[in-house]
Amino acid sequence: LIGTQMVTKGLDFEYVSLVGVMSADMLMAYPDFRAAERAYQLMMQVAGRPGRIHKQGRVLIQTYQPEHRIIHHILHGSQDQFIKEELYERKAFSYPPFFRMIKISVKHKKPDVLNDAAKILATELQKSLHHRVLGPSIPYISRIRGLYILDLMIKIERSPKLLAKAKNIIHDRSLYVKSIKGLTTVRINIDVDPM
Repeated sequence: LIGTQMVTKGLDFEYVSLVGVMSADMLMAYPDFRAAERAYQLMMQVAGRPGRIHKQGRVLIQTYQPEHRIIHHILHGSQDQFIKEELYERKAFSYPPFFRMIKISVKHKKPDVLNDAAKILATELQKSLHHRVLGPSIPYISRIRGLYILDLMIKIERSPKLLAKAKNIIHDRSLYVKSIKGLTTVRINIDVDPM
């Protein structure tokens, strides 16, 4: 049986005795703060597939980093320790569940117009939100339907008052950027707590 990640999603194949995870390093190095959680979850789901009914199963994980903490926790079944470490890192670097995230995607068909708009928006937001503004940066998928994309990320403390204030600032500064001559066709999307 050969398949993609869909194989892990609740399907029960009676005679599967061996499962391989190819290029696990790609899962662990994906550019997202949730990469470790997702890699751990996927590999644990895969590990539960072989040998369910008739015989002992095996799981092979291909990696250049056999000492990586995710691999270590999978091999030793130390889920509680993995969660503890993951939460510690997220708190230290101001990520959910300790902070709220707002992703602002700036889009345009011309890269130079996009760069100008994203830089101006970042500068404007930093005037009020200061160190909370990250970017602009090129996302993993940087072009969709002929539009180039740059992302800004804002980390906000878990406070309804601060979140409301940040959303108002973002809305106002986005309107300002779109009012600038040459930038009126720029698209700006705001996503609170992006997945």
